[in-house]
This record gives sequence, C-alpha cells and structure tokens, in this order.
Amino acid sequence: MSSSGSGMTAADDFLLRRKQTTDERFRGVQEALRFVEHLLGDFATVYVTGSYGRGEASEHSDLDLFILTDTDDERKPRLKPLNTIRLQAALIDVVEREELEPFSDEGVYLTPHSITDMIGKLGGRDDDYDNLFTARMLLLLESRPLLGSRMYDVAIDRVLTEYWRDYPQNASQFLPIYLTNDLIRYWKVVTLNYEANTRNAPNRNKRRLNNYKLKYSRLLTPYSALVYLCHLVQNAPSISQEAAREMTRLTPTERLQAVRNAETSTLVDRLLELYVEFLESINAPKSELLARFDDPGYRGVRRASGQNFGDLMFELLQQIGSKSRLFRYLVV
Repeated sequence: MSSSGSGMTAADDFLLRRKQTTDERFRGVQEALRFVEHLLGDFATVYVTGSYGRGEASEHSDLDLFILTDTDDERKPRLKPLNTIRLQAALIDVVEREELEPFSDEGVYLTPHSITDMIGKLGGRDDDYDNLFTARMLLLLESRPLLGSRMYDVAIDRVLTEYWRDYPQNASQFLPIYLTNDLIRYWKVVTLNYEANTRNAPNRNKRRLNNYKLKYSRLLTPYSALVYLCHLVQNAPSISQEAAREMTRLTPTERLQAVRNAETSTLVDRLLELYVEFLESINAPKSELLARFDDPGYRGVRRASGQNFGDLMFELLQQIGSKSRLFRYLVV
C-alpha cells in the first residue's frame, strides 16, 4: 500500500476509517444500554474486548465483553445478584436487537469477576481456571468501557499497581518483568487453548479459520505490547506505571504505529499492510468464511500470510528489543 499525501499510509487510513465505524456501532450499543447503567453505580464496569475493543469491528463482528465488580470484602460482590440478572438480561436483549452474534456458550462469560480476585489470584492456580487471567490481560491490552467508565479506570490502575509494586524501591531502573511474564504466558495459554478447543473439532474449516485468526489478531494483542514496552526501555532507563497506563489506552495497531520511526518504518508498514489484508479477508459472514477454507489454494495463501506476519513481528521485536535491557527477560 502506498503512502497518501497526508503522510499516512493506505493501511493507516483503512485502520482509522474502521475505527471510526467501530466507534459509531459501539456508541449505538452503549446508548441502548444507558437505562441499566445505574445498576453499576461506581462499583462495577462492563468492558468490551475483541474486535470492538481493538477498534476494528465490522458488520459481522460479535460483542465480546466482561463484567467486573469491586467488592465490600473478598466474599461479597457489591453488584447485587438481582441487579446482575437485570444487567445480563439487558446485554442479551441488546445483542439480539442489534442483530449481533449471540453470546457464546450460553452466556457463561457474562458471570461477573471481582477486582479483588483478579489481583489476589494473579499467578495462582485459579487464575486461568476462573478466566481471571484472560479477563485481566484483555482489560489491559484490548478493551474499552461499555458501561461504568469510572470503575473501568480504577480497575486498570489497580491491576497495574500490582504489576508495579516493586517500582518505589527501583524507580530509577524499573523493568516490568512481572507484566511481561504474564504477556508471554498469555500468548502460550491462547495457543494451548486453541489446540485443546479444536483438536477434536468436527468442522475442520472452523479449526482452520481459528488458526488463521490466531496468527494475526491473537498474536498482535500481546506482542504489540511487548514491542511497545521494549521501545519505552530504548528511550528511558525505567518504565513508570503512568507510561504503562498510556499503553493501555492504545489499540494493538496503534501501539505498532507508536513505535514507527526511521529505523522501524519498513517493518511496521508491512505488518500493518498484512493486518489490513487480514481484516479485509475476514469481513464476511461466518458461513462464508468457513466455506473459503475448503479451497486448498486459499488455505495455502492464508497460511503463508499468517506465517509471514509472525516472522515480521519477531523481526520487529528483535530490532527494537535487542537494544533494550528488557529483551533478555523475554527469553531467559
């Protein structure tokens, strides 16, 4: 894709326009839910992830979201049970009214999580089992508040404070090793979950489509953050919590754009071109997407494209990271 006269590449322009249309769809869902926002008060939030969180939703995208609550204590969520039911019912109704895909697994992921658990169980045996790990990673990496924006900000700040708990005594040379370990773990868990969930899938094309998405959007989410953090270390001896908070305000593609400079522009531009190609290729009804993967030639092209995207991401991480002290901890 060539560069436009404004200095933006065609990929940049596509991503900006897609973000604008995503914002418009998002605001429509948000407005339809205003009547239940009072149920959340200042002690709960509903945040979206996935394509809506990444700012790249199409007319065929579904709505992935999490409900997160504060607590009176470790045993009692402050979002009362009846209000939880009212909120869940409203979310289901709006998804149907907006003709979005139904929530997966009969809405099991609409079960509220608590911030106390999200932090207190970090790294423990229940972290992944209770889906707190995924909820926490996506909160930091690809989310935006649908309802309860105040508690959304509080939640991100409290999670980052846990990752930055050793900062005060290491302020002059702090590296977010705690967080980067979780970012790497997240990618490994995503790939392992893919194998577990598709190993015996009766529809081989569904496995192929999920593998294609794994190589693009699933990979970009954590590795854009790793690249961004290594970029920060290049320019400063220490990474503050405020700098990390700024990272959470960026979408994965915006993080790539943020590290683009004279040295990295070729790699970043190519990654964004490939990502736009990916977004265009999945902009179709799911039945049509699955049918495309029946064609061996199409599968081969998509497989090669995904492999190329991963190779370029690795090259970018090496180019930026090898010059930083953080890179070593990504490997050993």
